[in-house]
Amino acid sequence: MKTYLKHLRIALLFATLSVFVSGCAGNLAKGPVYSAPAAAPSDKALIYCYRPPGGDGPFSSHDRSYFLMVNSNKVNSFYYGGYFQLLVDPGKLELVTDLNHIAGMYIPLIPAVIEAAKRHGTQLEITVEGGKVYYLRLQPQGHFTYLIPTLVLKPQAEAENDIRRCKLTISKPAK
Repeated sequence: MKTYLKHLRIALLFATLSVFVSGCAGNLAKGPVYSAPAAAPSDKALIYCYRPPGGDGPFSSHDRSYFLMVNSNKVNSFYYGGYFQLLVDPGKLELVTDLNHIAGMYIPLIPAVIEAAKRHGTQLEITVEGGKVYYLRLQPQGHFTYLIPTLVLKPQAEAENDIRRCKLTISKPAK
């Protein structure tokens, strides 16, 4: 009987750890490291969207990913240490980001309820020109029990310093 309980405890511990680790392992960028920016075609704008490793400050949220919508269309997700490119038509863009929900983040029930009640995504409106390259950084802002994803346009010199540590995000849009 003692052996059975010992094996049961080990199995429960393993299952619990698997739930916590699953969020961390699945939300990391896995593609090749960033290289020099491509030139944008004259009739399109190129946007590098990135979330540098270590860029979340003291409230590290490496286990979370955030979707990006452009003009109400989900285009991709920001992963910790990742970047992706968007080729868009010139003009006004409405960018919206918020949290991709995963099961592991709701294990501690009370903080999750508080987070769900207070959490909200952010919106950024920008106007882009054809033939230009833009850099959009996701910066989660930490609060007591939740994070607010913030989108910030960065100048090329500053962005390239951050993005050079990022890997290409190879994923399907969040649903």
